[in-house]
Amino acid sequence: MVSKKTLLNQKLEIPVYWVMCSGFAISATIDMVIAAVMIYLLHRNIAGITNTGLLTRLNMRKKLREDINQTLIPEFSLSLMKFKAGPDSSDYNGVSNQVTQSDRIPQNSVYVLRIDTHLEFAMLSNPSALPNLITFPEDKQLVGLSNWAVFRDHVKSIARSAGLNGYLDGTITAPISVATAPNIVPVVTPVNSHNPTPEEWELCDARLAGIVFQNIKDPRSIRVTQDMTSNVMWIALTGEYENSSAAAQTLAMERIQQCKYTAGTAFEDYFKSLEAL
Repeated sequence: MVSKKTLLNQKLEIPVYWVMCSGFAISATIDMVIAAVMIYLLHRNIAGITNTGLLTRLNMRKKLREDINQTLIPEFSLSLMKFKAGPDSSDYNGVSNQVTQSDRIPQNSVYVLRIDTHLEFAMLSNPSALPNLITFPEDKQLVGLSNWAVFRDHVKSIARSAGLNGYLDGTITAPISVATAPNIVPVVTPVNSHNPTPEEWELCDARLAGIVFQNIKDPRSIRVTQDMTSNVMWIALTGEYENSSAAAQTLAMERIQQCKYTAGTAFEDYFKSLEAL
């Protein structure tokens, strides 16, 4: 005969078992719901990046440009060039967000951020790149003998940093044009190459000559014309101002030597006379 205690224990085992099973089932259901939500959110984000979801590539590029403009130095002029993307992408021109067939760019193009300053940073990765036509600050544009030294040093710095110093001093001379077979593809040389093709030499020299010419306040007054090569232009400028500068220095030295100290003269008066020279 079964005791009352045994019957009570058997009755309690059934609800405890079902409570434990229900708990495990609820926990598993919650985990599945959380996983499903995470998968859905991840899928929606990926869809927004790869297709036409909430965040398209076009908006990403626009936001990237805004972030860069807010982060970098204001004096820098930023230009967002090509980018790496699929065939469904289009270039963002900074004006319109509309996607047209003409805006399509090749797949696997490289995304380049170019910063145009007085030093052309793009030349670090592209040795054949030319500097932009640079306009100097007002105090560095050639006015006359008064700021010739500043202008000269600035031009030399630009020419050297761009690899065009040989064009300025005449060590890279114009090559002689030689007829080649039409099927031969010309080899692109670096900017500072001493053996450029005639076309490369003309382009590099014209770019440097343009930088020099457009930063002279009154080029006609010193007989400098826009059709000169950079070396001829530089020879004309140095001939005009280097000789004048040397003559001015010689004259100043003569005046200083003539201004001798006389015994009994107050030192303050003597120094004032030197300053007046």
